[in-house]
Amino acid sequence: MYIGMTRSPFVVILLSIVTCGIYALFWYYTIMKDLNLALGEERINPVLFLVLGILCGPVFWYVLYVMDKGLLEIARNEGVNYSENFILWLLLTFIFGIGSFVAMYQITCAYNEIWARRNGGVDYDPQRQ
Repeated sequence: MYIGMTRSPFVVILLSIVTCGIYALFWYYTIMKDLNLALGEERINPVLFLVLGILCGPVFWYVLYVMDKGLLEIARNEGVNYSENFILWLLLTFIFGIGSFVAMYQITCAYNEIWARRNGGVDYDPQRQ
């Protein structure tokens, strides 16, 4: 059973802003990899969609849609409370321009809870080993 690295959602957002989106690209890549590993199958190719997203920004919305669906499946399997948020993220983007930050926050928090649940309730950071 795969357990990913926990991340601070606030640090993810802050680094994304400070690096003008470069950290956000890294975050997208690692979250896509985590999704595939947690599900045990490749739902989305991280390299392909990262390149396509850089070339055509709206591709990241498809990535967020796939992440939302996959995360819902993982959360249900782990008994973690999570509901679909994709429409909320779209609305917050088009109305206030903050949808991607809300998505980063919610996805990071959900993954942290899933990793903790898979690790017996303890936060897990593979870099500490």
